Amino acid sequence: MLALKSMRVSSLATEHARSFQDLPPEILGLIADQLYDAGYGLADGLPAFSLVSRQCRLAALPFMFSNISHVVRDNLDQQEHGTLGLFLNYPHLLRHAKELHVVRPAVIRGFVASLDHASTRRLIQEHMSADLQVIIDGLPLMPRLHRIRLDCSAAAALEILMLLPADAIYEIVLDEIYSPYWPLIEATTEVATVGSKHRFALGAFGLEPSQHDLNDQATYDAIAKAAAVVLHMAWLLKDNRMHQGSSIARGPYIAETPSWTELWLLIRRACGTTTFSIRDLDLEIVPWANLRRLSISWEYAMPMNQFIFDVAPKLINLEALRLRAAHQRLYHPACKYDVPTTGLFADTPIVPAFQIDYTQMRELRELEIDGICNHIPIEALLGPKLRSLRLHREDTLWSVYSPESQRTPGDILSATKICPNLERLELDIGYIENLWHPTAIPGVDVDMEQYSFLNAISKFRRLRYLRLFPPFVPKDSPRFSRSVPHCVPVSDNQAIRLFEHLRKECPSLQVLSIAAIPSFVGIDTMCWVVKRRGEKTILTTKHQERNYQHRQIWVGQRRITSEIQRFSASPRYLPDLDGWTLSRHDIYGFR
Repeated sequence: MLALKSMRVSSLATEHARSFQDLPPEILGLIADQLYDAGYGLADGLPAFSLVSRQCRLAALPFMFSNISHVVRDNLDQQEHGTLGLFLNYPHLLRHAKELHVVRPAVIRGFVASLDHASTRRLIQEHMSADLQVIIDGLPLMPRLHRIRLDCSAAAALEILMLLPADAIYEIVLDEIYSPYWPLIEATTEVATVGSKHRFALGAFGLEPSQHDLNDQATYDAIAKAAAVVLHMAWLLKDNRMHQGSSIARGPYIAETPSWTELWLLIRRACGTTTFSIRDLDLEIVPWANLRRLSISWEYAMPMNQFIFDVAPKLINLEALRLRAAHQRLYHPACKYDVPTTGLFADTPIVPAFQIDYTQMRELRELEIDGICNHIPIEALLGPKLRSLRLHREDTLWSVYSPESQRTPGDILSATKICPNLERLELDIGYIENLWHPTAIPGVDVDMEQYSFLNAISKFRRLRYLRLFPPFVPKDSPRFSRSVPHCVPVSDNQAIRLFEHLRKECPSLQVLSIAAIPSFVGIDTMCWVVKRRGEKTILTTKHQERNYQHRQIWVGQRRITSEIQRFSASPRYLPDLDGWTLSRHDIYGFR
């Protein structure tokens, strides 16, 4: 016993790490992951961390260089840009790449071709060959590469697919592929057929099938084999009944059970003389039980309530749900806002009450609903496992309907009890330009209810990301006037003030975003993104479809530095959530 007491314990087992150099690589990796995730997939917080020590840099590299970009030019008026060619001389960085993004080439403004046709074709071929050679040289240096996103031309995509190693299987994302001289659906089918061994995500089939396109069985097979797909409802017609009174009994169709785990379904009337309804769709072919992510854009005459009620019991593995409707009465037929006396909604259809049934969708973690009014009880929309929530309504020609879509402080307090672990929240809000301003007069310059609304939001103790959609028109603007002047909802100083007050009540908050609605393009659409980095606050302002950002560093209410960051191509206006393979288009909302 005495011998046991006298045993000396190794100093390595008793001493705590006193510096970053003493921490094991696993802990440093967790710190880098937290810095990266706190920026919601943005690496702007990692450079400073990587400069602390060699060990910190090794932990940060997999996040800083996980996404590599490149461009394949197929015309003379296109710029050469991207990072893959630059990193060929730094193979230790390329080995961390997990995704290769072949972006759409930026166009050289004012370019005038001065060569003959033969010389032009020769130079175009030389440019494309040089860009493809960079991919050939880079592929062996990227052993962790698993996803290739092709936003290039269909011809370039075919060339890239034929360069891929025969023994490798990648996830190929054809999200924004374009084809200037080739029907897009036919071009996408050809690309998916050539690379049939890979897992595809296809964005072109949001277009309806047309009798003018050569849609053969290969097109439907490509749709069925895709892991993620944007799909117009016309592709699901029973017996492929494309035209009323057609003499063709049955054409090509989805013959096998689809492999979809992500589905963007467009419930939209077809153009031209095509006539069909939801009753004509073969919805049994959809693998509802396999879906992890579902987006529904509803542009149909009847409310979506019955459709959601019918498919909810089948969505047993769904993790993320996005809904978008063109009118609030497509969720709530009895809505009293803008009640028409005649027309489509003159008689309220008899449908089940709209709700998200979490007893059937047990795995649901993310919910986004666009176009919804505030009449539907908040309790019908939320569940205990929810981590991300968006409730939003807009008019693409006017502004945010704050009085009709903003939730009451009581609704938000109820939400804090129903889903206390919420981490991301996006909501409509009223006028906020004078909140907490030292000279603002309560009730005159400030809507006092907005204080209660933001105070209720601060009760989410795990909230990390908050996005607010304020109106972009002056107060008391006539609702149906299309000549209303637009206004900036906050100043830079006010955005900082809002963030500081919210963080004081909700210390977990990392990011505040104040934005115009994504499809509101009638103005110079602008957003503010405020983040905390230690004692400093970083404010980034950006405009939709602009290739620059304004980055400012503040300490308290005092701006320290300011710089303009320029990019070869316009960055995405409102970055999408991680987890979705296909991307939501900023301009059109849900494609």
